[in-house]
Amino acid sequence: MSAFCAAPTPHLPGRGGRSGPSTTRERREMDVMTLPYFEVDVPTRSTTQPGLSGVHVFTGRADSRSAAVRIAHEVYDAARAAREDGLEIPHDRPDGWGACGYRPGWELDWPAAIAGRWNNPYSWGRTVDDGDFEL
Repeated sequence: MSAFCAAPTPHLPGRGGRSGPSTTRERREMDVMTLPYFEVDVPTRSTTQPGLSGVHVFTGRADSRSAAVRIAHEVYDAARAAREDGLEIPHDRPDGWGACGYRPGWELDWPAAIAGRWNNPYSWGRTVDDGDFEL
């Protein structure tokens, strides 16, 4: 899979003069938009080149860390299955999670996955000060 794949942001419901969501799909999108954004970091290693390793990053909205890991795993499994079947990799799930690609020959260590709230490193509204900002 790609090194980083941020989930697309759903469109804002209620456009076109409407005051709120009017369809079931729009109501579901509103529900998803209220959930916190998570980052799931999954250690990965090459099955063909010993010693080569890295971290695969998944992002998306979820109601908990465990749900974020579960959803990231589902997205990965769907991407792998599609690629193995010669199909296009599904990019957009209704909840906003998706995969950008799949890299054969790499094994993800799901039991070692770490999930946490995602902080945009370029946002003024960061919730964690890790000391990397200088004037």
